[in-house]
Amino acid sequence: VMQYIEADHVKFAKVIGMNDLTIIRKHILPLTFTDIAIIASSSMCSMILQMSGFSFLGLGVKAPTAEWGMMLNEARKVMFTHPGMMMTTGVAIVIIVMAFNFLSDALQMAIDPRMSAKEKRLALKKGVKARDTA
Repeated sequence: VMQYIEADHVKFAKVIGMNDLTIIRKHILPLTFTDIAIIASSSMCSMILQMSGFSFLGLGVKAPTAEWGMMLNEARKVMFTHPGMMMTTGVAIVIIVMAFNFLSDALQMAIDPRMSAKEKRLALKKGVKARDTA
């Protein structure tokens, strides 16, 4: 937010006598929404992993509530007889974390005004090439 306060258009708005609340609403908030969306989508990954980790250790939600970490902990007891129980939960965690990572990258490429169209095309081509070789 501090970098947006120092922008020229915000300084000009102060010079012409705009109210601080109006400056925040019209000049600063629209610029911060992009950063907030990108940070929120990438933070979801760490929150999911932390919640699953704490529940796996027994520090998360309690038994009646279904949660991936608790499901992994319960599946650990029958891991050798029914490995599918542990695999499905683990794969679900990996898929949802990867989905939020891809969402964060896509939001950053789509919203970021500092990234030129040429850089966006190059990033998309690199992503396609990386997926084709895998």
